Amino acid sequence: MNPSTQKPETAEDYNNLGEAKRAKGDLDGALAHYNRAIELKPDLATAYNNRALARKARGDVAGALADYDKAIALKPDHAQIHINRGELKRVKGDLAGALADYNRAIELDPIRRWRSIIAAWRSAPRGI
Repeated sequence: MNPSTQKPETAEDYNNLGEAKRAKGDLDGALAHYNRAIELKPDLATAYNNRALARKARGDVAGALADYDKAIALKPDHAQIHINRGELKRVKGDLAGALADYNRAIELDPIRRWRSIIAAWRSAPRGI
């Protein structure tokens, strides 16, 4: 942020503003900021991950999955993105895909990621 104008200047600024909008439930505003962040810095994996979260919240499963795929292509060692994509796959019924993403997250961050995975599976509808 430019301190004198309080206006966003960088991709990271727009990504952060998108996070603030998403936290307030303003998904359209969040998506606009994530889109701008990606325009400014097409290799910003966190912007793709965050846009995927907003798209998922809007019910755009295909768009969210494409964004998670892009984020992982850009930053394959980011365990949380694998968790997020695994959760989306689990919700849409792709249990094998979800398990593959969860396993990769555990490989990348074995100490912390298992808690996220257990919570996701516990919240799964019965019969899965």
